Order: sequence, then structure tokens, then C-alpha cells
Amino acid sequence: INPRLIKARDVIVSLTAAGFTMLFLLFAIYGSYESYQHRTIFLALCLVLAFATKTPRKNCPRNGLEILIDGSAIVAAIGAGFYGASQNYDILLREGSPIESDVWVGCVVIILTLEATRRVAGAALTVIAAVLLLYVLFGPYMPKFIAHGGYDVTYVVASNYMNDQGLYGIILGVTADFIFLFVLFGAFLEKAGAVAHFNNLSQSLMGRQVGGPAKTAVLASGMMGSISGSAVANVVTTGTFTIPLMRKLGYPAAFAGGVEAAASTGGQFMPPIMGATAFVIAATLSVPYLEVARAALVPAVLYFFSVGMSVHFMSKKLGLKGLPASELPAFLPSLKSSVPLFIPLAAIVFILIEGFSVITAGLAGVLSVFVVSLVRPETRLTPKKLYAGFESAGKNIIGVGLACATAGIIANAIAISGLGMRISSITVMMGDINLLLALVFAMFASLVLGMGMPTVAAYIIVSTLGAPALIDLGMPQMATHLFVFFFAIVCNVTPPVALAAFAAAPLAGLETGAWRVGVEAFKLAISGFVVPYFFIFNPNMLLEGDPLNVIISVSTAMLGVVGLSAAAMGYFEAKCSLIIRVVLFAVALGLLYSDLFVNLAALAVMTGVYIWQRQNLITADHVKPESS
Repeated sequence: INPRLIKARDVIVSLTAAGFTMLFLLFAIYGSYESYQHRTIFLALCLVLAFATKTPRKNCPRNGLEILIDGSAIVAAIGAGFYGASQNYDILLREGSPIESDVWVGCVVIILTLEATRRVAGAALTVIAAVLLLYVLFGPYMPKFIAHGGYDVTYVVASNYMNDQGLYGIILGVTADFIFLFVLFGAFLEKAGAVAHFNNLSQSLMGRQVGGPAKTAVLASGMMGSISGSAVANVVTTGTFTIPLMRKLGYPAAFAGGVEAAASTGGQFMPPIMGATAFVIAATLSVPYLEVARAALVPAVLYFFSVGMSVHFMSKKLGLKGLPASELPAFLPSLKSSVPLFIPLAAIVFILIEGFSVITAGLAGVLSVFVVSLVRPETRLTPKKLYAGFESAGKNIIGVGLACATAGIIANAIAISGLGMRISSITVMMGDINLLLALVFAMFASLVLGMGMPTVAAYIIVSTLGAPALIDLGMPQMATHLFVFFFAIVCNVTPPVALAAFAAAPLAGLETGAWRVGVEAFKLAISGFVVPYFFIFNPNMLLEGDPLNVIISVSTAMLGVVGLSAAAMGYFEAKCSLIIRVVLFAVALGLLYSDLFVNLAALAVMTGVYIWQRQNLITADHVKPESS
């Protein structure tokens, strides 16, 4: 291909991505079109950028035929977008009796969306959507226990394309309305140097401690992960700083990669942003955003505290110390340079507390990033950086938008085929036998369905399938949605499809050792697999209930995750035998359980283990000189 044509293409893509973001920023400021029209334009631009930036075969240049196909797809996406945006009212009115052009355009949009999603978000989401569409079409020919009456192509297309459900459902609407604002917010923060500043601050706080560089990774990745909206994106951003630092100190490569993968994954459920999924949960439950953030706070803190303690215990086990002060940034200068970058986060939370809309909060966050960036020359958002931020946001939103559109297709197929009701019936039947059995079933369903999925899409699918049945069994609504959400996210560190671990492996120098990184990340993230079982029964862990009971529950839970971390790492005050690890795991469950007497008994056992190990260490220290 002529280099001039490649350069011209890159310029056009850059202008389109930046223009995409600017257009929807104007919609957020001044108001947008009717919802169907708004979402049609949004999806059309996502499709255009996806086919322009992503090749059919990963890491392979396009050949002549593929260029022709992608060019045709771009033209088709523009045409379909124009058709939907200009005919929006008529399309909605004739949903029950679509004309031929509606069906053809709807088919084109669905096919383009599935292919673009495959390129941007991976095959897993596309395969699930395609299989469910075939299931809806060929229901009568399925095995008896999942068979249904079936629908023709016209109905399937109309139910997905000609209303504000399915393809253009509320989740795509949430993305087009305000999630893109927080993607822009994150892009501006990144262009202002937030990654480096947060990393320096984390190093200055944690670097001299036992396992300092690894604790730095936990803190920095938690801060950026909440904003980034993708565990994998966070790994490749902060991991370039943190993983080499851990390797330099002496951590095994697999463990260093695992720390970054586990911490980056946890950012997806760390308030205030929670990778933008908090806003989707709020829209799904029709509750204020702050209610979701409040409920997620303690489980998220427990997760990161557990990862931090795991790092501490492993560092002690390996005999690793912190870095010398001479190799670390000074705390006060790091704090001084970082504080302005925390102001936009505080502004978002303050505006939401004051009762303003999420769109207003997002706009305030974007504006405040620009304002505070002007404080220091190195953070200043120059016109060049501003443009780069708009371009980056336009490209980053593609994956979220397409994943949400495809998730809408999946949710619609589940609803009209009755599959959701069947799965709910199975879950309820298990719950009638044993409630724990139903929760385990929901956990595995969430882990499997979330594999390879973007954060928002994973939540949409697992909440559609798993949450209603658990709520029918009497589980609290908020706790249930957080339960399935947690497991849909920790699948990023659950082998065999641990995407965050796969992304961390090359950075750790283990291009062929992703499985080892995944195993380490799984052990580090152990609390993410255990804590949800307890907060679903204990509202105190979601900051609901009497303040004294909340304090007691949170305190014992903090001790509980210490026990989990020690059991996972095989080290407490000294190296642990298999029996001691089992005891510590049981102690952890007892401390997480919402019963004061069980908590006290577990605490007594944990204290006994600590004293016994401590005494053995003292005895060993006295014996060593004599024997020598």
C-alpha cells in the first residue's frame, strides 16, 4: 500500500475518533437527540472506527480483499447509521410490522456489530451472541429441556433493531450518555501524567516497606484501575512501571506478573469509578450511583488489603526487603505533584453527593482535569495533549460501545427465548435444596460467562442470567448484583482464560508462561472468590445497618482476609505446613462469618497460631549460634 495512503488513512481515523468524542461531549453539554437516534449515531461511529482500526486477523496487515471488505463495511455502517438516525420515529412506530428495508438494514447492523465486536473485544462475546441468535431462530429443533417455539428472522431482527431494547438497549444508552465521559476523563488524566504521578506517590509510600515495589503495584494499579475500565488496559499501562521494579527486587517473574494482574483486576470494583460499571449497575437497579459505590467500598478495600497482605507474606517468605530511600522518589514532592490529580475524582464524588446527575458529574470531572492540569508544566494539557486525549477516548470507547451493543443482543435473546427463565428455575431448584449450592452455581456461571469479556459486558450478561433467580430466593438486590459482578471480574485472573494474567506475562518476560502468572494471580486474588459469599448474607459488609455492627463486621473481615492471604501464600509469621494453611483458611472463614462468638473463637485460634510460630522462630534464633 502506498505510504501516503496509509498516512492519509491514519489522519482520517484520528480526526474521526477525536470528532466522535467532541460530538458526544457537545451532546452531553447541550442535550442530544431522541434516545434511539442518539444510540444509532453512537453505534455507527463505533462500527466505522472498529473497521478502520482493527484488522480481520490479529497482528496481520490487510490484504487487498480484506481492504475491500473493510471499506464496504465502513460504507455500510455509515449508510445504516444514516438510515436509522433519519427514520428513527418511523422505525419505532412500525416495529410490529417492519418493511423490507428495515429487515435488511437491521441484518446488516447486527452482522457488522458481531464482526466488529470479534475484532475489538475478542471471539468469546461474539460466539455467545451468535449461538444465542441461532438458538432463538431454531428453538423447536433444540433438545427438549431447552426447546422453545422459535421465531423467524423478521421478528428476531425487529426485536433487536427496531426498539430501544436489544441492540439499542439501555446499556448502550448508558454508554452513549455518560460512560464515554468517564472514558474521556481517564484519557485526560493519562495525558496529564497520572500514571507516572500515581506510581511515584505509591513508591514513596510503600517502597521502603517489606515487598515495597509489589505493594506499589497494588496501590498504583488500584488507583488507575478504577478509572481505566479494563483490567487488561490497566496491566499494560501500570505494569510497564511496576513489573520491572518487582523483578529488580528479586520477585519471581510469575509472581510479579500475578501481582499486577490481580491488582489491575481489583480496580474494576474499586470506587469511585469502578471501571464505569457502577453506573451500569445503578441504571439496572434504578438506584443512585453513590448507593452502588458505597456498597462496593468495603468488599473492594478487603480485596486490595488481601492482595497487599499476600505480597507482604510472600516477601517475608522470600526474604525480600524494600528499596533503599536513595532509589525512591521523595514523599512530599510526590504528594505535592499528585494531589491536583486527585481533585477531579473528589469533584465527581462531591457533585454526585449534592444530587446532580451523572452526566453533570462526568462533565465536571473532565473540566476539572483540564483546570488542575494547568497547575504544573509537566501535567499541563496543551492543545496537542487535549487533541490526543479526545482521540484516545474516541478509540477507547469503541470496545465498550460494541461490547454493550452485543451484550444487548445476548440479553434480548435470553429474554425472548425463555432461556433466562430456565436458568433461573434451575438456580431456584438448587436453592430449594441448599442455598449455598445455588450460589456456587451462580459463581461458576459468572466465571464462565465472564471469561474474555470486557467489564461492562460481563456484568450485563451475568446479571441477566444469574441475579434474578438469587433475588427470587430472597437474596438482597444490591448484594446479589455485586455478587455476580465480582465473579464476572475475577475471571480475569482465573485460569484457563485469565486475560489480565495473559497481558502481564510478556511484561514479566514470560511470553510462554501465562498459565504460571494466572495461578499466582488467582492465589493473590483469593479474597475475591471468598468475600462475596459473606457480604451477600451480611449487609454490614456493604455498609448497611447499625454503625457498631458495621465496624465489628469490617474489622473481623479485615482479619479474615489476612488469614486467607497467609493460607494462600503459605506464610504467616513463619512458613506454614499444609495443616496450618488449612487451619488458617478455616480461621479466615470464621472471621468473615457474621457471628460474634464464631469470630472470637476464630480470632483465638489465629492468635494461637501466631504465638506458636513466633515462639518457634525465637527458639530457632537461640539454637542457631549454639549449633554453629
